[in-house]
Amino acid sequence: MRLREDQRAPGFVYVMRNLDPTWYNRIKVGLSLDPIERGRQLYTTGVPFPFVPYYAWAVTDMAYAEHIAHVVLADHRLLNSREHFDVIPVHRRMAVLDTFTEPTEDEVLVCLDTLLELIEVEYQCSNLLEYYSVDVAQLNDYSRQRKRTAKDPSNPDAYGPLF
Repeated sequence: MRLREDQRAPGFVYVMRNLDPTWYNRIKVGLSLDPIERGRQLYTTGVPFPFVPYYAWAVTDMAYAEHIAHVVLADHRLLNSREHFDVIPVHRRMAVLDTFTEPTEDEVLVCLDTLLELIEVEYQCSNLLEYYSVDVAQLNDYSRQRKRTAKDPSNPDAYGPLF
């Protein structure tokens, strides 16, 4: 496992969903100092609908925490070069849903919450020093405060440390 040293810092690992109604089974899992701003950046890359945070963890080591999340979701990854995952992959639908049909959004949300619990269990069992769950309202507050007070927005401690 080779992790980028510049990303081995406090920040967030996020799970984002796209507001496109045809993508409700797809998530993006990544790392960022500001997941709200990251969602805005993703929306400008030609994606027809915005990405919105669904869940996030504040972590002491973004690169390591993201790696753990990606290992948990390895069987769900769409392409090795991308951080996009199907919550219920086609090859697992029979085992999860007893059918090969498209899952409903409610089925996706139940399975997504289960995957998030599995990531959290892996965090507990890993050498990740500290982490905590952050809800979307807290992310919005963090992002607004960061923009108001940060002279250098790339500084993870711009308005105060996460830990």
